[in-house]
Amino acid sequence: MHALVRLSALLAVFLVTRSIEAQVSETAVPFDSAGRVTAITPGMAAQLALGLPAWRITGNYRDARLYRASDGSYTIVVTRAAGAVERYPITAEERDILMARTSALPPGFDEQLRGAGAGFLRATRNNAFVRNQTIIGVLFYGPSFAYALTDDAAGRTAAYLLAAGGSFFAASELTRRMEISDSQNAYATHFATRGSLMGAGIAYAFDGGDNWIGAGSFVAGVGGTALGLWLGRGRSVDEAAATGFGADALALMAGIGQMYGRDGWNGDDDDPDDSYPTRSEAGVLVGAGLVGYQLGALYPRLVPYNVTEGDVRSLWVTGGIGLLGASALIAGGETSDEAEAAAVISGFLVGVGLGNYINVRRLDMTLREANLLALGTGAGALMGAGLYVLIDADDDDGGDNDGLARGIATAGAIAGFWLTERYVEPGFDRGSPFSRLDVNPTGLALAAMGARGKFPVLSLKF
Repeated sequence: MHALVRLSALLAVFLVTRSIEAQVSETAVPFDSAGRVTAITPGMAAQLALGLPAWRITGNYRDARLYRASDGSYTIVVTRAAGAVERYPITAEERDILMARTSALPPGFDEQLRGAGAGFLRATRNNAFVRNQTIIGVLFYGPSFAYALTDDAAGRTAAYLLAAGGSFFAASELTRRMEISDSQNAYATHFATRGSLMGAGIAYAFDGGDNWIGAGSFVAGVGGTALGLWLGRGRSVDEAAATGFGADALALMAGIGQMYGRDGWNGDDDDPDDSYPTRSEAGVLVGAGLVGYQLGALYPRLVPYNVTEGDVRSLWVTGGIGLLGASALIAGGETSDEAEAAAVISGFLVGVGLGNYINVRRLDMTLREANLLALGTGAGALMGAGLYVLIDADDDDGGDNDGLARGIATAGAIAGFWLTERYVEPGFDRGSPFSRLDVNPTGLALAAMGARGKFPVLSLKF
């Protein structure tokens, strides 16, 4: 009798196990009917002009492969440049579209296409890096090098032209020796521009003259490029966007607080130096940017959802709406400068927080979708401002009611945001690609009481 029970239990476990295996089994299949195209690279996707609705993969990725489940459904598995893996379910109709596109390749052309696509993608990335570095050379390297080298006007002109033009050849030579990824370009561009400003700010904070300020700006800018190229290896463009957002957002809030506190850095019209930040204020701005870099880098790694480059761009949109709404509340009031600064900064933070909750947590926006969202929000704000002009909301003294004007513009921006988001129809969030560090409250409490080593406090989720 006991043997029969054990046999029945083993049979039940076997059947359940087989059922589970049948539910999750997937088989790699080629995209085309001839079985030649087993993986699609970004270059191949560009050459084949793949797009919606069958092809929804965007951004920086290594390759995409097709899998067929035992129930007949299909899933595209994408490996990102940073190693993260994403899954995109497709319908049978979308699979047929991809098969028709890839099956049209002539014999042997798929291998050529892989090589041409890889070369095309590499050239595109390298050209983007050279372009960005040339622009940075004209706007940052050139002026800072000129001020660092000499006080003579003719000498500064020659130094500027040398550094500005040399940045193109230096970047071109660098791309000849190494391949620049999208993430490296993003990190290098942000670190070079902000690093140049931070270097100038540090030299200014330590009471340096024009030569020292120029030298600090030039060294920090070039160093920022080198740091970005090193840090961008193995990281994604999405992480670069989040890191840069943290620095820019925190520096923006620090600058708002300082400008309100000093009436826009123009407290004394008779003193031309009063139109610039003080040396301590410059140090605060630099410190805010450095702290913001750390917070921005941690952001996508600590949240349980995916943060894309487009998601980060949308936070600027919602933060701007919050800032505009806060400025409407304080317009025309008798509040102090400190209270106004606190209100505007709080409005920006509330906008960013709501954007994180409404957009980033639920959706995965591409950069194109985020740009459209910004345009739609701006258009809505303009329509709101136009509505204010139509109703001619002037007070009895003939002055404009700034608070009402900004309030209507804020309402228009919110409406534009809502309508545009439904127009672009971004995809749903795919979940965080990073391991998550969770805290065991019981273990943490027992550890605090001295029961160390007996209970796990931290655990990693994958």
